[in-house]
Amino acid sequence: MKVYTFASLKGGTGKSSTTITAAECCAAAGKKVLVLDMDINNSCSFYFLQDSNESDRSNIAYALQSDNLSDFVIKTKNGNINIIPSSLRLVDLRAMSISILKRLMVTLNNRYDAVFIDTAPTYDNIVLNAINAADYVITPINYDQFNFNTSVFLGQKLRLETESFDKWFLFFNGYESRYDSNLESLQNQYQLLFSQHDILGKKLLPVRFPFTRNMRKFADTNELLCSKGQTEKLHNAVCDLCSLLLEEEIRPEKF
Repeated sequence: MKVYTFASLKGGTGKSSTTITAAECCAAAGKKVLVLDMDINNSCSFYFLQDSNESDRSNIAYALQSDNLSDFVIKTKNGNINIIPSSLRLVDLRAMSISILKRLMVTLNNRYDAVFIDTAPTYDNIVLNAINAADYVITPINYDQFNFNTSVFLGQKLRLETESFDKWFLFFNGYESRYDSNLESLQNQYQLLFSQHDILGKKLLPVRFPFTRNMRKFADTNELLCSKGQTEKLHNAVCDLCSLLLEEEIRPEKF
């Protein structure tokens, strides 16, 4: 069982949508997946659960105060995906120990092939729990100065305050191929800025999610991502990321 935490100091970079698409992709490939929603915004919980009342007590806030994560798992509409939903009660746990989730991971008894953790756009003890429990920490980044600055800062925090720096990686979200030939475009300038940085340049994954409204349709209307048609580019990018993370070919025809 491998644990993948999506973390960023900036909101709107695609943590929740990447968590959702990666989970669906791996599940469509036959993998058993658990999603931990540790973002108080509840995006993953709203996507995967049809009835919000299901998570009144079976949620991550209660799970982090328990002795067994499995007691708080909820089945989703996708038979290969389970979830421990988020909760507003997470705000009461901001001073908790940063190693609780890592200790509790063993209670899952390796029943899953992959655990995907979504986090809030901040850096606190809740996020540190998700980071410390992960085998890989992934940061989606957009092409702008604030993403660059926050990525540099997050890298410094991970290197100085955790043991997770070596397992931390980034990938671009919002890539537009039409700018490839324009060397003066902001996209190319920020691509160069990240790649030439002495730390971030070594952390970039060879994956770029395209800028597309299909991601919103996927999350809001359950529109499938398919290997052909309008969703082909996004479908392939999600498959590329999952294949890289799971270290095997993950390429279902649709999910």
